Amino acid sequence: MNIYSSNFTNIRKKKYNNLSNINNVCTPLSFPKGCPVIYPGENHQPITPKILKVENLQYVTYSNGKKRIYTNSDRVVGYSTSDILNPNNFSYVNLYINAMMQPTPLYQVKKGLLVLKSIDIPPEGTPIILQFIKIYGL
Repeated sequence: MNIYSSNFTNIRKKKYNNLSNINNVCTPLSFPKGCPVIYPGENHQPITPKILKVENLQYVTYSNGKKRIYTNSDRVVGYSTSDILNPNNFSYVNLYINAMMQPTPLYQVKKGLLVLKSIDIPPEGTPIILQFIKIYGL
């Protein structure tokens, strides 16, 4: 053990002398139980990658420049692969307006309903895409 490690250990023991097991303290020299081994030179088994099944559906409509509320009847059939689905049944729900992903606080999704909560309304003809992603096996 080098001088720095020895001095650090002594300081650590003084600082945490009221603890029953000093090895549970997370410091640069000790690691919590259950931490994965991530340092080079340590013996560990590589994790075998697993390909997960993913389902990707989308609801597509165009803004008319006036409305904030969209329903299943507003969808563009040729581009949509679904209605507005229940977001609780999916891993991710993303909203894109004019190909720009929107922050979650700016919209609300319920089964059959999309509500835009932003101050401004997209100009007429702007594409609105609501993406539903389900990842199986997580």
